[in-house]
Amino acid sequence: MKSLLECLFSAPGNDMPRKLRLIVGESLKILSTCRLNCSAIKCCAHIIHMLYNISVQEIILRLVLAAVIGGVIGAEREYRNKSAGFRTLILISMGSCLFTLVSVLIEDESKDRIASNVVTGIGFVGAGVIFKSETGVKGLTTAATVWVTAAIGMAIAGGFYWAAGVTTFVVLVVLFGLSYVGQMLERKNLHYLYKISFDALDCPDSEYEAFFKEHHLKSMRPGLSKSGDQLRFHYNINGSASAHEELLRKLMSDQRVKHFESIDPN
Repeated sequence: MKSLLECLFSAPGNDMPRKLRLIVGESLKILSTCRLNCSAIKCCAHIIHMLYNISVQEIILRLVLAAVIGGVIGAEREYRNKSAGFRTLILISMGSCLFTLVSVLIEDESKDRIASNVVTGIGFVGAGVIFKSETGVKGLTTAATVWVTAAIGMAIAGGFYWAAGVTTFVVLVVLFGLSYVGQMLERKNLHYLYKISFDALDCPDSEYEAFFKEHHLKSMRPGLSKSGDQLRFHYNINGSASAHEELLRKLMSDQRVKHFESIDPN
């Protein structure tokens, strides 16, 4: 215990405010009287040193690193023309890093309050890039990217560089590498919205339902409308690319089809 206290108050520890040094000393004495093992006491001392001995250069390094990593992730989103792109993710990563640093450096008992509110605030930002259209929900990947970029910024602020680096690597692999895997899977299960108009007196909707089953197309009819002497069916259809091509050929050759639209939700 004595060597630990000497280590704590030597060189870097001497720069701590007198009040803080007294608090640390008393805390270590209490820990020792409670018969906690040596590793727990060393852990407390390490955390205190880590939090209260951050130089200006280290703060700048962490902010710049957070901005760089946010920019790398944001570049991928920008390349794909997503709503939260290059500049947005730089600001999110660096802002999360700064808020976490402030929560550590301010003289307040509830130091985790600011950091926890960052997590809540990022949830609102992520929700802002999600929207629902008639063909489905879009923006979920971008929202998740915003969330994980904020987490990386907070990790950098805490000095967990390895955790931030590994997470960044995995994020880039998911966004770049797995996107091609996702495209291959999508080719086997493409989703399109079809709007098909038939003559009300000669409506072959049951025939098309049978066609969907024959070609393994999963269909859902969310809407039906009538305009004059025509009925308009809305179909959400999932299936392989070849099955969709067969459906398009049938629609184009069927004289009973007055009008149709094929809408790609992507």
